[in-house]
Amino acid sequence: MSRRTRKVVNRAAMILGLAAVAVGRTDTWLGLFYRRIKARKGGPKAVTATARKLGCSIYHMLKYQVEFVALDMDKYVAQAEAHRLGYLTREAKKLGYQLIEIEQAA
Repeated sequence: MSRRTRKVVNRAAMILGLAAVAVGRTDTWLGLFYRRIKARKGGPKAVTATARKLGCSIYHMLKYQVEFVALDMDKYVAQAEAHRLGYLTREAKKLGYQLIEIEQAA
């Protein structure tokens, strides 16, 4: 099986892709998500991932007849940092190291 995204003419996918690029320029949690993925995996993967996240949100709103609830930016940043810290801790442990928090001067 191929790991690439199939090239199809799907108007919904094209619209979600354009919306993903547009939301990537905003100062919202979706924009932050787009920029994080873009820094890690590149632009095309970030567009696909953000478009999928938008599509899932739209599907959820239509299926359950609920309004869109934007995540709190501070909460999302804290969650992303906690996830990254956990990843770094696991990687350090694999290599035989231990992470120690540095106390910053006030």
